[in-house]
Amino acid sequence: MQIRGNYLFNITASYGCGVLHKPDFPELSDLLRHMDRLGIDGAAVMNVMARDFQPTPGNKKLIEDIENTPNAKNRLLPVFCVAPAMYYNRTEREYLIEMVSSGRVKILAAAHKMQGFSMRQIGRLFEELRPYKPAVLVETGGTDLAEVDKLAYDFPEMFFIMQTFFWSGMSIADLMWRCPNVGIETSWLFSAAGLKIIVDNFGPERVFFGADTKNQQASSIAGLEYADISGEAYKLISGGNAEKLLRGVAGADIVFSSKCSPARFGNSLWQPFIERRGLRGEMIIDAHAHSGAFMPGCYTDYFDETDSFEYMAHYMERIGMEKTVASSIGALKSDFLYFNRLSREAAEVHGNKFAGYYSVNPYQPESINASVFEREFSAGYFLGFKVHPATSRICMNDPVYAPMLKFADHYHMPVQIHCWEVGLPGSPDDVEQIASIYHNAQFILGHGGGDDAGRLYAERITKKFENVYIELCASFCVRTRQLEDTIKEVGADRVVFGSDGYGHDLAYELGSLLSHDLTNEQLRLIFGDNMLRILEMNTFPK
Repeated sequence: MQIRGNYLFNITASYGCGVLHKPDFPELSDLLRHMDRLGIDGAAVMNVMARDFQPTPGNKKLIEDIENTPNAKNRLLPVFCVAPAMYYNRTEREYLIEMVSSGRVKILAAAHKMQGFSMRQIGRLFEELRPYKPAVLVETGGTDLAEVDKLAYDFPEMFFIMQTFFWSGMSIADLMWRCPNVGIETSWLFSAAGLKIIVDNFGPERVFFGADTKNQQASSIAGLEYADISGEAYKLISGGNAEKLLRGVAGADIVFSSKCSPARFGNSLWQPFIERRGLRGEMIIDAHAHSGAFMPGCYTDYFDETDSFEYMAHYMERIGMEKTVASSIGALKSDFLYFNRLSREAAEVHGNKFAGYYSVNPYQPESINASVFEREFSAGYFLGFKVHPATSRICMNDPVYAPMLKFADHYHMPVQIHCWEVGLPGSPDDVEQIASIYHNAQFILGHGGGDDAGRLYAERITKKFENVYIELCASFCVRTRQLEDTIKEVGADRVVFGSDGYGHDLAYELGSLLSHDLTNEQLRLIFGDNMLRILEMNTFPK
């Protein structure tokens, strides 16, 4: 479907109403329209009713909906939710076995998180299904991987596909190392080089393309398109592995021969981007990036300041980016004098591709003063500040930050703040208390509030204060508030693009933004014009 020309099959689609949030796709027809919009040819689909209420009623509704929804039989294959209690209900057990043994259903989804059971409890039901060798989707978050390890060992005939994991869950690699019948899907694989690491270590045969929530849009499509993997690996991941897994399932031959039109969105930037021609000719300024070793527990190909800038420079060249403004992870979490210096020295090798946020660790109060800042900013690399109050657990109105905030206010500098949820240090309600005091400092809300409640509060204070901006990286974590809603509420001139690189995958983040319903004019403001305006406000002597 994209530049590499392969069939695109989503292994982890869902539709229907549940109890956790407003549904992305209330009806199967809504999901099909979304697939058409993104250029996704086929999908394995689960009914959320089966996960959040009871498996069998939801599974039966799924079969009914596929049968009765126009074009569904040509595009969709059913995924049945399962729970341990189904073994003890003879009618449920017999229906499940009938559907699996007849070849109507091949993929199961463990409903353990919503049904309240541990993965090991489902073993007795799996014994009944063992002869038919089904595949099983397992959500990674909140799952005891040791129990998945034991199930995979006990049922080598079955293939377990781990869902919705990302850089903080890359310990899944250890599970894949121990269990050759464990694989992954890619919907939330937004970690930089994450797909490459998996393919390099375990091969592409255990990786399946996935696209999860509506707000993610085409993010995982872009991540797959720009991944440093071979064409053959791409072909397997985009649909080849799913086709092999589902061979023999009723209707699979029709589904895997159906093609939809390529994705088209309301801007002219998407097409050259997804054809791997980048965004050349556009001014792209990444307002949120990091250097050095990433968060503890993350799996990356890169380790120190030098490597991370080399990685970012490589991808900036591929995309055609103008500039990246980066902060040192080490400076946020350790000796900020030492790591800020390492970050600046590593960045300066690349000329003017990079600018820096001067990261501040509040547990070094003796070094948070104007004389240190005057010295450090005089080299011309640092243009503003970065703080991560959620890590330090110190709120922005604490006196320890006052010298930094006064310095930024005096010189009209940007202050980027890790901003997630409500009620935490650095959250939108925390920033609200300082934005009214330091009118000249330009506050950039990193992640734009993070979750649903955080995003709504971020919109509120962005409208309230002219010196507050929403930055978009990880906006796909917001479920009920679409990006279009945010931009309509605050205006495209109050939003800036950020990737959270090199922790996050740049193409994944770009793909998410480009595939929303935004115009070229809105995108150009967000991609570069707004951040350029913020940087040009800086009055520190050059």
